Amino acid sequence: MRRTLALGVGLAALYISVLAATMVATGRPVRPLFDGLTPPPPYQWVTPPPGHGFNVKPHRSEASLPLTAAGSGLAGATGVNGQVVLNLPDRAIPPHAADSAVQVRFTPLDPDRLAPLPTGLVPDGNAYEIRMWYRPSGLPITDLTVAGNVILSTPEPASVLVFSADGHSWRTIETQRVGGPDAVGGPFGRAGHYVAAIPGRRPVPPARPASWLVTGRRILIAVLALALAVNLLARARQRRRTQPTRLT
Repeated sequence: MRRTLALGVGLAALYISVLAATMVATGRPVRPLFDGLTPPPPYQWVTPPPGHGFNVKPHRSEASLPLTAAGSGLAGATGVNGQVVLNLPDRAIPPHAADSAVQVRFTPLDPDRLAPLPTGLVPDGNAYEIRMWYRPSGLPITDLTVAGNVILSTPEPASVLVFSADGHSWRTIETQRVGGPDAVGGPFGRAGHYVAAIPGRRPVPPARPASWLVTGRRILIAVLALALAVNLLARARQRRRTQPTRLT
């Protein structure tokens, strides 16, 4: 007991000493053991997994980037509550006529509503559709002159980024961890769909019976119900006929 108490007092004294030293060194009051350790916000799912609990559904967001006669400058755009970050190098987007800006749209999607990922991969979080167009003309921008990079936050440590121009066919792209296990980044050279993935198998939905079989079952149930009703009615009439007549 005395050793435990002494250890507790020693740790408290060490904490106070570090706190005092930090205040002297920085000139401001801080909690050195926790300073700067801000936990990331909860991941926002388009369709949360079963049993996930409370979830804030993400919404589409947009950003506007300036455009000059030389093209776009060094710029970054963040969308969907910071779950998508887009970094563009200088002159990634060429100039276009009298347009003065580039509009970027981030749309979070349920990846299970898109085509299956390459074999052996399952989505880790949402899919994101990234589209760009010139303003004010509205002309869509498909390919960049100089590739930038895209960073996705993930609910679990992801392994790879995959890309699809239309959401129907995917390909893996060069991927690296960014700032921790729950964020991955890769090259961004074209508008389209991006999703982080981990090894695994996509669950196979249960097979649904053919439409003709469902219709046949419904007809059979209806016929049986009608036959039962007719049988009950016939029995009721028979009972009434066989009941003896009361004499008054």
